[in-house]
Amino acid sequence: MSNTRRRIEELSLIDDFMFTEASVDQKTAQILVGMIITRATGLKVGKLVIEAQKTVNGVDTDCHGVRLDVAVHEVETEEGKTVQLFDIEPNNIQTDNLPKRSRYYQALTDVKVLESGIDYDKIPNLWMIWILPYDPFEKDYMMYSVKNRVEEFPEIEYNDGVRKLFLYTGGTKGGTESLRDLLVYIQNSKAENAVDEELKELHSNVERLKSKKEIGVKYMRMQDVIEYKIKTAVEANTIEVTQKVTENVEQQMAELAKILVNANRMEDLQRMADDKDYRKKLLAEFDMA
Repeated sequence: MSNTRRRIEELSLIDDFMFTEASVDQKTAQILVGMIITRATGLKVGKLVIEAQKTVNGVDTDCHGVRLDVAVHEVETEEGKTVQLFDIEPNNIQTDNLPKRSRYYQALTDVKVLESGIDYDKIPNLWMIWILPYDPFEKDYMMYSVKNRVEEFPEIEYNDGVRKLFLYTGGTKGGTESLRDLLVYIQNSKAENAVDEELKELHSNVERLKSKKEIGVKYMRMQDVIEYKIKTAVEANTIEVTQKVTENVEQQMAELAKILVNANRMEDLQRMADDKDYRKKLLAEFDMA
């Protein structure tokens, strides 16, 4: 575990805490989400309804639920009907099961948007956008686009309405200059990386959030809980370690603690520090196991 606690001023949008706070704040969220969608997909979208930290339960009580970091509905302004869905997922923890995780997120999202008795053709198009500080396919591309196709006849259009984009913040190939500028800023949210007017407006709002007392208090409280949790876990041998608590474990505990703080589940937060089985239950609840 690192002995140096990062100050909130040092956080970037790639950090889960900062991305969540930017997504919860409606003004910042509209700017950030609009830029991600426009620069990654090339679409010109209409009215966006943004839901941050949305929990989607499994189809049965013994099935995994998921927590969508940012669920975005593009809606018709008159009827409020969803015409297109976007699921935006920053993912700091490198994992080999990202494709299957993405598949499960897609499945639960589709189940929830298709009401009983509605034809399948009424399912809105879904864009799943993953933002990663690591290269998922190791080809140095800033954007990898994934869609289903007919293998024997690639020229046949297989339109199931689902597109998956994996954005690598350090990529140098593919994509556009505006997308690269956005990804550089998300990875390192400093004034010098706000190189166009949209990014400058975004940076101004990110700095506003960092200066808010209540957000600073929430961040410090979360850090206290994380440090206590890791210290307790090591002392009680509830986490098997051979040399040290790894960065992945620290990040996982940070993410779980932040979720519980945001949900005001303080009793769960305290209980997870002392109860190994309950901690495992919480990790499974938020698809973090």
